[in-house]
Amino acid sequence: MREQLDRGFVYQMGPIDWWPGWADLDEAVAQRGGDERTRAQARTELEGIRDHALHEFRDRTYWEGDIVTGPVFAGLPPGDGNSDGDVMVGVKQMNNGSVFVSSPYEPPWLSGYAV
Repeated sequence: MREQLDRGFVYQMGPIDWWPGWADLDEAVAQRGGDERTRAQARTELEGIRDHALHEFRDRTYWEGDIVTGPVFAGLPPGDGNSDGDVMVGVKQMNNGSVFVSSPYEPPWLSGYAV
């Protein structure tokens, strides 16, 4: 994964009830594999990406801070010449089911939900 802590792209959309291919933090770390040190580094990096995404949701959307699903991670192919994949982060708000997604790249299919 590359350093994702730039502003990135944030999306706000209606409820999503099925999240195929998305993983919580523990699942994402397990998918990374490797020895204990590698998994610890992956956890630290993913926690930073998650915290940054939550900060962006607070600053740029109407997210109320409550979560019914997530934070969850979805893999993205590597970009910008790096050899590791990147991740998107998503949460589903408990209050009205709104979904918020943060991505280091602009997924064109989400452009109508950009904030």
